[in-house]
Amino acid sequence: MHRPLHPDASDDRPGAAGRTARRTVVVIILIVATSVALVTIGAGAAPRPGPGTNDADVVIVLPDTSRATFRRERDALGPFVKSLRSQRRPQRLKVAFVPLSRILHGLGPEAITPNLLRDYLRSRFTWRASTEAQPRYLGIFAAPSAGYLGTPSTLPVIPRFIVDTGTTTFPTDLPYEFLSPDRIDGGDGHVDPGDLDVTAPTFEVFRVPTTTLADFTRFSDRHAAFATAPYRSDATLVAGEYGMFNGDTSVVQCLNAANIGPTELATQVLKVFDSTAAQCQPDVFTTPSGPTLADVLADPNGAFHGGTIVDVSHGGSSAIFAGYGFFVNLSVGDVARIPADRLNVFISIACDNDAPDSAPNLAAAMYAQASVAVVSATTVVGFVNVSDALFAEVDSVSGLWQNHETLLQRLHVFRSEYYTRFVQTAATAGDREQLWGNVLTETLIGDGLVTLAR
Repeated sequence: MHRPLHPDASDDRPGAAGRTARRTVVVIILIVATSVALVTIGAGAAPRPGPGTNDADVVIVLPDTSRATFRRERDALGPFVKSLRSQRRPQRLKVAFVPLSRILHGLGPEAITPNLLRDYLRSRFTWRASTEAQPRYLGIFAAPSAGYLGTPSTLPVIPRFIVDTGTTTFPTDLPYEFLSPDRIDGGDGHVDPGDLDVTAPTFEVFRVPTTTLADFTRFSDRHAAFATAPYRSDATLVAGEYGMFNGDTSVVQCLNAANIGPTELATQVLKVFDSTAAQCQPDVFTTPSGPTLADVLADPNGAFHGGTIVDVSHGGSSAIFAGYGFFVNLSVGDVARIPADRLNVFISIACDNDAPDSAPNLAAAMYAQASVAVVSATTVVGFVNVSDALFAEVDSVSGLWQNHETLLQRLHVFRSEYYTRFVQTAATAGDREQLWGNVLTETLIGDGLVTLAR
């Protein structure tokens, strides 16, 4: 831290047949008999400007290479789509599958660009905003680069946008959330705070990196397993000093422990700190010689069983650090030690864990091993004052357990309030650009519809 659907009316239902430390949704089929309606997109004209007419609530983009591949990908997600019915929601969710081949219109997979996908979505789907009360989701089931997960991919990739904020350039999935305006940079080449209204995106976007057909089944299985896991609401709070003062991030995590522990919002709170200087004592004190966070997550007899891991520390594309960046707390090389059945949601308030500097980066490695979802940054993040730091590191963290909402809904609340309270009121242009970068860089890979609150 700190600083192509291939139309087939007889087989339409899912499940049928077949990133050094730094400061850090033409054939439309509506299944009325269920509480989740499935909409499928068929052949049509090339993308055209203007709002589309499909009002689906969940749009899933699949990286198909053939009609058979599309059907297998869609069917593997059947249990995931079916599970949406049983979750408490204010409206019926209509689900649309979008095959990559229909976007490409006969071109090879290498022709896909972020703007091509966005233009297709603009031509097909309504531009109504996603809200807390009526959320809309966009799931991109494709890796952002061929080597993202560290292994060769047999499926097409869908790249991230590369945004330029005027001071830094980095990849991000966030622009996929906006079907308006026509150009995400406002036409001047820079994505400025006035270009994208993050308080009212069209969709909340999540990316599920896939390299083989088995990845779709693995996603559905993890979604189901985590939803019923006894440790789903457990919290592991990890502190890795920033260097502002001794025990600074431990103080932050003590606040989080006080907010979600005694009130029993979290089933269990495990404190893994690199300092004993805070007002609460750690359950595990990490040191350069061990134990480290990696040891805690891998210990077969330890207190970590799964749940949500929240790290506040320095970070890079291959690791998160402790002791003011003095030692590695968890690295890509450590991830394989974590038992694959200890499902977790990994939230890292650190720099660069999802940056394209290594393959796999820490975010990708965590997702591939045992994470249901990973929230992390694709570039450097940094606080400007105490208020924005505490909002990101305390208020927003506590909110994960205080509301029975999806991870993406909580990320929407974070972005919206952070933008309104801090970006728009920044004292200087430099502060505004730093804070705006914080909004754009935070991405979610994995299950964006997972909930943590019991």
